[in-house]
Amino acid sequence: DFGDQVELQLVGEKSYMKKMLIRTDGSINIEEVGKVFVAGLPLSEAISLVRAKINEAFIGVDAYLTLISVRNIQVLVVGNVYNPGPYTLNGNSNVFHALSVSGGPSDLGSFRSINLIRNNEVVETIDLYEIFINGDTNNLSQRLRSGDMIFVNPVNKIVSIYGAVKRPGEYELIKNESAATLLKYANGLNAFADIFGMKLERILNGKIKQIP
Repeated sequence: DFGDQVELQLVGEKSYMKKMLIRTDGSINIEEVGKVFVAGLPLSEAISLVRAKINEAFIGVDAYLTLISVRNIQVLVVGNVYNPGPYTLNGNSNVFHALSVSGGPSDLGSFRSINLIRNNEVVETIDLYEIFINGDTNNLSQRLRSGDMIFVNPVNKIVSIYGAVKRPGEYELIKNESAATLLKYANGLNAFADIFGMKLERILNGKIKQIP
């Protein structure tokens, strides 16, 4: 993105090494080639694009492009977090980094519904349970940009599970999740569990009642 610095090395009939800043229009200017627009591309795609442009302009020249420094970005973390506000982060940061510096979801904040908002549109919704419980970090692939907003929604349903489970505690459930999902989050039953002795209790009209 704009402000990142790359190093271009040409080897062959034409050889040089040069550091270049990505300009505000998202381009780098390569001598005898012209502007090449790389902003918004993964590094691997930017490398392929630059090599293709070099191959069009020169014969017998190999090109190597390296990202050598990343600019800082400013994002806004708002909603139900412990320390909402603007934060300056490294340009390689993702939503998880922004949540870490802001203290994470508060007692009223959701771990299951965190929106990444860019240009007034939700571009990604992050479920931290996918990371903490399932070990899936695919939903953190989106790199943050300056001006992004991270909004932590209010907490959804909180359900407690205790007794003969491996990881008792309170868990947040979302739509279409059931008692089976809750057991999965609690890491399943332990060796002392009585599968015929499970009870579901719910607060109704201010009283705890057992649900058949």
